[in-house]
Amino acid sequence: MQKENGAKQMTFKVVISQRQDAILDRNEVRDSLDVNWYPAIRDLLQTDYLLFPIINNPNVVDDYLTEINPNLIVISGGNSCANRNATENKIIEFSAKYLIPLFGVCHGMQFINEYFGGDFHKINNHVKTIHHLVDINSKKLIDFQVNSYHTIGIKQISLATILTPLLTDTDGNIEACINSEKRIFCIMWHPERSKEQSKAQEKWIQYYLNIILGK
Repeated sequence: MQKENGAKQMTFKVVISQRQDAILDRNEVRDSLDVNWYPAIRDLLQTDYLLFPIINNPNVVDDYLTEINPNLIVISGGNSCANRNATENKIIEFSAKYLIPLFGVCHGMQFINEYFGGDFHKINNHVKTIHHLVDINSKKLIDFQVNSYHTIGIKQISLATILTPLLTDTDGNIEACINSEKRIFCIMWHPERSKEQSKAQEKWIQYYLNIILGK
């Protein structure tokens, strides 16, 4: 696409990781991604963009990311398996080496935390529910609630030392964190599953995405 003055318009590019499932009755292993991710990221970025799902194969990560040269990498939610974990290890390694902004969601936040030396614990009553969030500094409830689909929690003592907590749930589990220098931002809820995401929630995520994007 050409602008009126003839200059080439730069396209914002996002690479996103995928879950992986074994379909036993068909003898298949499939990578998959919720179709709601494209509009969710578009709403957060407030711009059109190109989305590149990456297959779960650690051997292709470096070449794939080098070729695409993304503006943002998303480690999405979903399951955990050896092949996916190996792929996402390589993705985070590449992101850290070249300081490509990294956005972790649910599983993505858990995985990024563990990659950088953090830990986690099992929690109950956090699947298919809605809950409040608490600002880590003011200790007050913030003005929106979020969905919850996880069985793993991260206490502040278990958060990787490179990550700064931003929000917790009412039980003290970390729900969002950041490292602006390393350009990492993570949340535990699913924006792609928030069909009626409040403007307050959207603006909150946009604020921290813009920090790691250098806007």
